[in-house]
Amino acid sequence: DTPDIGLFLHDIIDAFSKYFMERNISLRDVSKEEADKVVSQLVDESLKDFKNNIFNSSNQMKVLSSKLKRVVKRMVWIIINHIKNGEFEIEGTEIGFGKDKQFSAVEIELSEGNKLVLSGVIDRIDIAKTEEGKYIRIIDYKSYNKELKLSDIYYGLQLQLLVYMDAAMENTEHDNEFTTENELLPGGMLYLKLDDPIMKTKKEISVEEIESEIAKKLRMKGVILSDARLLKAMDSNMVSESTVLDLSIKKDGSYTAKVPTASKEQFHHLMNHMKQILKKMGDEILSGNIQNEPIKKKGQTPCEYCDYQLICRFDKELGNQFRVIHDLKNEEVFRKIAD
Repeated sequence: DTPDIGLFLHDIIDAFSKYFMERNISLRDVSKEEADKVVSQLVDESLKDFKNNIFNSSNQMKVLSSKLKRVVKRMVWIIINHIKNGEFEIEGTEIGFGKDKQFSAVEIELSEGNKLVLSGVIDRIDIAKTEEGKYIRIIDYKSYNKELKLSDIYYGLQLQLLVYMDAAMENTEHDNEFTTENELLPGGMLYLKLDDPIMKTKKEISVEEIESEIAKKLRMKGVILSDARLLKAMDSNMVSESTVLDLSIKKDGSYTAKVPTASKEQFHHLMNHMKQILKKMGDEILSGNIQNEPIKKKGQTPCEYCDYQLICRFDKELGNQFRVIHDLKNEEVFRKIAD
C-alpha cells in the first residue's frame, strides 16, 4: 500500500546517497549512467528482501517494481541536478536525533520543571559553506504533494520541519567539526516529492524540453531564507527561473517566489513560536487535557479520515465544538508571532 511504497522509496534514495558518501564521491561528480546503474543494483537487492519478496508474487507486482525503479532513477537524477546546480553538499541522510542517536534530542522546558523531549529522523541535511555564512537546508521526502504553509505553522499544524531545523542548528553549532567563524544560517526547510510525473503536451517537444518541464514539476516547496546569497547557493545557474525552487527573477533583479520566504529575524520568530506551541502542548498533556476539539478549516475537518472516531466520540449534540481556523497571509503570521 501507499505507506510501504513511500518507505521503500525513502530507503532506496537514502541508500543511494550513502553509497557515494561512503566512497567520498560528491553527487555533482556522478553521471546519469553511473546513477542509473547504482539505482538498478540497489532496487534489485532491496526488492528481494522487501515484504517476503512480494514484488515477485505476481505480474502486477512486477510491473509495480519496474515503475518504482523508474521513479527512483528519476528522483536521484533530480537530486543530483539540485546538487550540481548549487553550492550545497549533502551532509547526511536519515539522521536521527534523540537518545543514543547521532544528534541530541530537542528539549522543551515545561512548567514545574518538566521537560518535553522530542526525537525523530531527518531525511536529509545539506550544508553550503559561503563567505556570508554556513547555510543549513532541511529536505523531507514525500510520496505525495505537500506544501509548508506559514498559516499552518502558526496554528501548530505543521511543526515537523521546524523541529528538524532546530535539531540540525543546535547540533551543528555545537559540533567542533562544523564550527567556523562564519554565521550558521537556516537556509530552508523543504519538501521534495518522490514522483515521475507524466507530462501532457499538444505539440512536439524535444527530450530536453520534456526534462526541463519535469524538473519544474519536481521543484522543492517549503520556506527559505530571504537572502540573495542563499538563492545563488541554491541555484547558481538560475537565469530567469529556478529548476530547484518555485521562483523566478524579474528584470530589475528582484525575485518572485511561490514558496514563503523569511528573514533571519522572522526565522528566529518561527522557531520561538514552534517552541511555545510545543510547551503549551506538553503542559496540556501533563494536565490531562484530552478535549476532543478537532480543527475545522474551509468547512473541512480531519474527522472523516480518522481511525479513532469510536474513541473520540465527537458529537455536536453532546456539546462538542470544532476549533474553527482561517488561513492567514504570510505577513499576518509574521506580525502575530513577532508580538
